[in-house]
Amino acid sequence: MAKALANRLKSALPDTIAENQMAFIKGRQINDAILIANEAIDTWKQRKIKGFVLKLDIEKAFDKISWSFIDYMLAKKHFPHKWRKWIKACISNVQYSILLNGAPKGRIKAERGIRQGDPLSPFIFVLAMDYLSRLLSHLESKGAIKGVSFNNCCNISHLLFADDVLIFVEDNERYLNNLQMALTLFEKASGLTFNNSKSTISPINISAGRTDQIASFFGFQTKFLPVNYLGVPLGGNPRSRSFWDQTIECIHKKLNGWKYSQISKGGRLTLLKASLSSLPTYQLSTFKAPVSVYKEIEKHWRDFLWGGSEDKQNAHLINWNICTSPKELGGMGISKLKDTNQALLCKWLWRYHNESNSLWKKCIDAKYTKNHQGDIPVVGRNSSANSPWNAIKKWKDWYESKISWIPNDGSSLSFWHSKWHNNIPLSLQIPRLYALSNMQSATVKEIWDQGSDDWNMKPRRPLNEREQQTWDSIKMSLPRIHNNRGMCKPTWNPSDSKKYTVASAKDIAFKESSIPKETNWEKELKHLWRSHIPQKCKFFIWTMVHQKLNTMDNIQKRNPSMSLNPSWCISCRSSNEDMNHLFIFCPFARSLWNMWSSETGTPMVNTNVKDLCLQLCRQTGRNAKNIISFNSAIATLWTIWIRRNNLIFADKDSSYLNAWEDMHSHWKLVFKK
Repeated sequence: MAKALANRLKSALPDTIAENQMAFIKGRQINDAILIANEAIDTWKQRKIKGFVLKLDIEKAFDKISWSFIDYMLAKKHFPHKWRKWIKACISNVQYSILLNGAPKGRIKAERGIRQGDPLSPFIFVLAMDYLSRLLSHLESKGAIKGVSFNNCCNISHLLFADDVLIFVEDNERYLNNLQMALTLFEKASGLTFNNSKSTISPINISAGRTDQIASFFGFQTKFLPVNYLGVPLGGNPRSRSFWDQTIECIHKKLNGWKYSQISKGGRLTLLKASLSSLPTYQLSTFKAPVSVYKEIEKHWRDFLWGGSEDKQNAHLINWNICTSPKELGGMGISKLKDTNQALLCKWLWRYHNESNSLWKKCIDAKYTKNHQGDIPVVGRNSSANSPWNAIKKWKDWYESKISWIPNDGSSLSFWHSKWHNNIPLSLQIPRLYALSNMQSATVKEIWDQGSDDWNMKPRRPLNEREQQTWDSIKMSLPRIHNNRGMCKPTWNPSDSKKYTVASAKDIAFKESSIPKETNWEKELKHLWRSHIPQKCKFFIWTMVHQKLNTMDNIQKRNPSMSLNPSWCISCRSSNEDMNHLFIFCPFARSLWNMWSSETGTPMVNTNVKDLCLQLCRQTGRNAKNIISFNSAIATLWTIWIRRNNLIFADKDSSYLNAWEDMHSHWKLVFKK
């Protein structure tokens, strides 16, 4: 029953919860609160306004909330009596037991609080916290408190993310007294209490003495900006290295917690892509990192991938630019941080065009309304370089070069400058007519004449015959405008779905910043990564195709002092060791390939190792015979490599028969995958 109520309640929350609450509401994101908070602080700093930022921690929020307060809030939101009765039954039917010597004893009936893990609990808590949000908004509307004002168009006194409360209040005795009374009223009404030891107050443009006085008044701790808010620094400088300390420290902790000396390179690649690469994403979603941070984080990635650490540096066998290439271009599909950062920041521009009523968009529009160029606000004098929007708007031209427009009502599109027709601005398609127009800054809707159901550019003089023919031709190709179809919508050209995705943006950013390759064999490697062999085998074959495996000839080129002398094949001791000799032409390898050929009914291998691997990649997955041939050939190559390493590092030899048995065990490993 709780699940059914939660699903129904979830759909009703966007219309009933104040827009300052960002948690558990469809269409609102945690990054919205981070963006608004940093823009608010930037506004105060730029205008030299004196104020305080209160970051409040609620003590045991779920455990202490009053049931009667929940029912009161449901009633105020006009939930039917039956609904309130159902919800009360779900939250009040709770009993607890105490563990004594490992066994539960007795039963204690709860009289307040909601359960962690209950699907209803997050939505009920958000409803309860809406009391505080409405209370603060009411006080602000009456002038009892004053928060941050974005050009008197949008006012922000507080932001909520579940139980994370952030309050902005100007330094004024009346405002501070009213805020204190509001917080006390909320505590008494809800049963919740603020944890004074964890709640902080941060001054902006205020002396230390005044800050201590107000901190003592509220009973909170003083903490100067930047402070940690929702996991990222609030009020800091994204261009400084210290701003990213928390993210880099998180990467260090993750690496220190892994005993990765025994992890295969395939395992490291999986961990890097699934875990390490995701750690900076949260902060990169709102802020642009400096190049030095990109390099530092990617260095940790490289060292981990190739088995190195701060104490020991292993050779990085393949250039990092190749590793960070898409799989179809011969890389591993590891995303460069710069491309990831760019794609994540451009998502704000896509959201700006698609979210008409979001609070963060209202704040941006209000703050930068005097600096609009087209339909995306740009940063002007009322913002500093620390503003998140300052970093986001830098990608405006790149983003706009990748989108087209569906005009709909045409109210937010520039007729001459937006790319809403043939992906080229009309000012460039028909520059002569553009120069003649008296409405060069008009929107599509303003050029469309509803009365005549036609386009009217209002030229400065009558058009001559040739100009009129050009204008008539353009008008015939323009779509009709419909006022009842809503606002204009962008389409993302690089994606088949025409919707913006971070993945497609990263791919485009990489291809535009990389040097085109003349060869096309890299495309074959995408089949390798799609195959079902173990990841360590994929990594092994991938390194082999790039001809960077640690054979004697490559070691000699990379570091002559580390290679054996002479650098001959450890197996036959009759020829220098390179990949072609080791895997194809060494007598030991030939014997294994003979066995492989007779076992699989495949012609004997007589090519170089790179061509062999590419040939195997082409045929993988097409039919059962090809799958058997591919997997068994991979197992044969793996067997040769393992035996070679055992000879060098463990002085352990194996006969042809033992090697054949090892190869069969490796076949099982490959086929099991």
